[in-house]
Amino acid sequence: MKHFTRLFFLSILVVSSYAVNAQTYDLAVTEMSVTPSTSTGNVPVNANLYILATLSNVGTTIIPDQAEFDMHFIVDNDTLESITYTFQGAFNPGATGVANSSAFVLTNPVPTDFCAAAIFTTLVDPVLTNNFMCETNVSVGTAANVDLSADSVAIVAPTNIDGFDVNNGTETVPAMTELLAVFTNNGNVEYIAGYPISYSITLGAQLFNVTGTLQAPMAPGESTIRNITNAAIIPNSPQEVGTYDLCVI
Repeated sequence: MKHFTRLFFLSILVVSSYAVNAQTYDLAVTEMSVTPSTSTGNVPVNANLYILATLSNVGTTIIPDQAEFDMHFIVDNDTLESITYTFQGAFNPGATGVANSSAFVLTNPVPTDFCAAAIFTTLVDPVLTNNFMCETNVSVGTAANVDLSADSVAIVAPTNIDGFDVNNGTETVPAMTELLAVFTNNGNVEYIAGYPISYSITLGAQLFNVTGTLQAPMAPGESTIRNITNAAIIPNSPQEVGTYDLCVI
């Protein structure tokens, strides 16, 4: 009897030790949206759309650095895209992040289902019921109007380029280091924070394609101001006498 009791006690210790050492991870999709869309949820046809998913560590265990998961974006039960993500640093309990699909276009104005799912590939998530989220029967059609305009572009620095005197080629026009571009939402759709804004900067034959990200939602009638300081996407200053057009498209 004593021998049996001792074995039973040892088995409890083993189970308890396993419970202490086991790591329980819980990655969840806590928000999902299709952008752009109207305030009533209508999604436009023939426009660049993105599925955005907010991911949260809803567990009590830190998701470790370099852990991997697959992000699946689904439209009407067909996988639009699957992307493998690797955590760059620890993802603490309560932490959130955003994943987005590549741009896609819908041409058929019919109700549509959109889903996003996040599945670990290097860890085990025992709670899978919160790993996906869907928006179903979404209205897709012409009721959603996309109209994003490029309103202005200005040279912020340096301030002396316009009218600069090259003095018969003996003076060098200084390099542009800061531009300011303004875009306005003239349609009836809202762009949520995280939406990629793609545009081009041109000066003469120079062309730079840029993709920025909205830091805040942009409702109908609102504008976004893009402060451009990355030298890699700022055109070179012309060094010859002439009139030049700096444009954003």
